[in-house]
Amino acid sequence: MQPCFFLPRHPLSAEVIGGVGLSRSYNKSQNRLSRRTKFNPDFWEVRVDQNILERFSLEQNPHYETEEDVQARFRQREWTSRLIPLVLKLMDEVLTSRQREIVHLYFFRKMTEHEISQQLGISVPSVSQHLFGKSRGGKMVGGAIPKLRKKLAQVHPGEFEIPDCQ
Repeated sequence: MQPCFFLPRHPLSAEVIGGVGLSRSYNKSQNRLSRRTKFNPDFWEVRVDQNILERFSLEQNPHYETEEDVQARFRQREWTSRLIPLVLKLMDEVLTSRQREIVHLYFFRKMTEHEISQQLGISVPSVSQHLFGKSRGGKMVGGAIPKLRKKLAQVHPGEFEIPDCQ
């Protein structure tokens, strides 16, 4: 069986209306009804000879990963899996209940600052200050993230440096 590529539909190609393909000829002179079904009207299935595919290098693929990229991704995943339980424990020890709630919504529920502010009934700058602190007299004060970083550096010095991963 030959490999298939899926190409975006050409604007003049068939459109599906109620399960019946409506074909337009390129001169747009007439529309013809056909009874052929398509699994997805947005893509065409194109059969390609394997010899043609072998002419293209894998490195040109936008999703290509070198072995170094794969190793870096695994190092990052392993580093994160060791760090998350410690951060959760430190959140209970170091942060206020409001900071804990905002950090949980922001990092674990992937909510935006605007969504958090609407849910909690506080302003967006207030959410940002709870997360990252604010500048007072040229010095950063408060914030859950700086607190967690400081405490993590005290408890596990040098152990959780951010790994190199480009």
